[in-house]
Amino acid sequence: MNQVQLLVADEGNRRALAELLRERYAVDTDQTVQTVDCHIVDDRTLPEYREPLLAYKREHQPLFCPVILIRREDTEINIKLPDPDATDCPQLVDEIMTAPVDKTILFRRLSNLLVRRANTRTLIENTNRLDRFASMLAHELRNPVNIGQIYSQQLSTEANATAVEYIGEAFDRLETMIDILLVLARGREAVSDPTTIQLADTTQAAWDVLDTKDATLVTEVNAEIQADETYIQHFFRNLFKNAIEHGGADVTVTVGGLQSGFYVADNGTGISPAERETVFEAGYTTASEHGGTGLGLAFVRELADIYDWEWTVTESNTGGARFEFTNVDLTLGD
Repeated sequence: MNQVQLLVADEGNRRALAELLRERYAVDTDQTVQTVDCHIVDDRTLPEYREPLLAYKREHQPLFCPVILIRREDTEINIKLPDPDATDCPQLVDEIMTAPVDKTILFRRLSNLLVRRANTRTLIENTNRLDRFASMLAHELRNPVNIGQIYSQQLSTEANATAVEYIGEAFDRLETMIDILLVLARGREAVSDPTTIQLADTTQAAWDVLDTKDATLVTEVNAEIQADETYIQHFFRNLFKNAIEHGGADVTVTVGGLQSGFYVADNGTGISPAERETVFEAGYTTASEHGGTGLGLAFVRELADIYDWEWTVTESNTGGARFEFTNVDLTLGD
């Protein structure tokens, strides 16, 4: 049974409201903020409980902790209801009712708020379960992958050099997929504290591990960024791989600077405006016949979001694709 706390000033009103609510809910009439499913305040107690309730909401984020305000028609208190899509900072009041309270309306609004609370609780539990599973899976896979990498390097290439190369690439690909899946599953928690990264060195390192065929990398920016070195290499590797897969074996990929960030552009066929949002969705790929998983650009978007970078997809000067990233903690070199 859901529990509702009444932080109401008048004892008679508190008693009457408690009797009404007990038809469906457990009622707490203690006058200090308790851990319950919903709090109800009135316009006289609101100033007193404003800070304790806000502290309670912040402490329990991201769980939704609803507060209902019951106000008199002649009250001077003016409070706006929160934007339901705004999750960064909890607002004090989630529903406002005018006294005298209509029983049917009260129960309906309480029900809606408690359903929303239950939904956020389920989402948190599912996220935590996914986090634990991703961590366990990464831990269990890394050891055999590392062992496979070590022994593949000891294989003789005399008998079948191509097979040895494919085995090494397969283990490297598994290691990359583990890192990508961890970021997609765990988000910010998977990424270590940022360090200073030389953009030109990082892009070259990401390029060197790819099968770039006859493709060309042009780096036109001398700058430092703050990022996790391992994941930022995956970031550029996925962008480069996407350009090679869709732009052709002889594509030219350019990394350039922007006023508050950088871009990665190519001279390939480009991305149609209708697909520029879709390409970042997990599982979306037009290169499945070449081994595309649809996770590469989803990882790029996730890492950009983790660092609070703004991103956009547009057309390059040569008609290819251009990925722009701004709001980047970037320092230009001399």
